[in-house]
Amino acid sequence: MLRFSILYGADRKQIKQLLEKVGLSNMGAKKAGEFSLGMRQRLGIAISLLSNPEILVLDEPINGLDPAGIKEIRDVILNLNREGVTFIISSHLLDELAKVVTEYGIIADGKLIDEFSSQQLERRCRKSVKISIDDNKKALELLKSKAEDISAEIKPDGLYLSNYIENTASINRYLISNGVSVSEIAINESVFEDYFIERLGK
Repeated sequence: MLRFSILYGADRKQIKQLLEKVGLSNMGAKKAGEFSLGMRQRLGIAISLLSNPEILVLDEPINGLDPAGIKEIRDVILNLNREGVTFIISSHLLDELAKVVTEYGIIADGKLIDEFSSQQLERRCRKSVKISIDDNKKALELLKSKAEDISAEIKPDGLYLSNYIENTASINRYLISNGVSVSEIAINESVFEDYFIERLGK
């Protein structure tokens, strides 16, 4: 790292501070070639911080790491982000991305096809109840008259409820007793991977 610090005009004090930030301050005289993959990833981040960037671009930063190494990199990213560093991360490991990301972008064939926040993604992937019925409009009116706060949406393949999920049996009885023919009620849960694959059209 000393070699890179010369290029950026950094001093030993700054090197020490950066190594502390990425959790490598206790390595002593250990050579970088003896570092684990996770340690080398953290060293790379420390080197990139020598120029005091506002934005860092990371390409698959946890690829090939064991669980301990993944947590180390995640903690470094979160801590630096709290200090004002913005990260742009390219990765296919969606479950891990969800632990650090605030904004998502989906790229297919070199084009940005969708962009959304982590909160929007959670709403799009949360559990819902799919009701297959003969009259979506009538069913929606009946449910809203029963519970004003019910969250429901008519889609081409049925009526979807995003609350009152635990009341499927009573919903079924209520609709049937009011003349709506119900052919299916099922819990629908879209996981992150399914959502991204759907958006990619695969």
